[in-house]
Amino acid sequence: MCLIIQINSNFLKNPNDANVTYFFYLNSQDKVLVPGCSYEKIRRTAARIGQEYRAEKQFGFYRLYSLLYEMAADLFEYSVYDTYLAADYSNNEDNHFLVEILNYIQDHYQDEQVLEEVCKEKGIGEKNLYKLLKKRIGMTPNQFLLKNRIEHAKYLLSCTNKSVDFIVDDCGFGSESTFFRVFKQSVGTTPLKYRKKGKLAENNPELKNYLDFNYSEANRLLYEYAKEE
Repeated sequence: MCLIIQINSNFLKNPNDANVTYFFYLNSQDKVLVPGCSYEKIRRTAARIGQEYRAEKQFGFYRLYSLLYEMAADLFEYSVYDTYLAADYSNNEDNHFLVEILNYIQDHYQDEQVLEEVCKEKGIGEKNLYKLLKKRIGMTPNQFLLKNRIEHAKYLLSCTNKSVDFIVDDCGFGSESTFFRVFKQSVGTTPLKYRKKGKLAENNPELKNYLDFNYSEANRLLYEYAKEE
């Protein structure tokens, strides 16, 4: 069983020093850098995260967040990790301002007017926003926004059964025609063909060990791994 947990970097940002990046050494095959707690504890927490996510309970995100923070605390307390400090970040107002803008767009890409909103929120004109992003990240504001919307749409198409109407609304495309047009331009295929391709890969026996979506078996394994020893 392979359980992949993707967490937005802002969720685990250190409020005392946002300029630090942490690299954890956690490999059950490594007999040297063994965590202070058992791998079973970390695996159990990961399985519980999977259970809570799949349960889709109302207000279940509170339980999900608590488990994510529990795992983060265990990693910091029990595992070996390195820290890396980005050069000159804390003393560079331009870098800090840029990160604030990018984070705002990433956190609000569902909003149709997010670019107008970030300009008002951060006190920058649309032309200056265009120049800043084009110079610093090589993309225009619209390109950066579209990239985030497309990536989220690809995830929803591949990993969920959400309807196209839901995806259009959740990703902030505004209309189905706009969604189909920009998705085809960016990905090279239509959303429906992209979803169908994902389903074909899911049933490919050569990929079965990596893409086995037997939900009942997944639930059974999550329950088994989440049990207390």
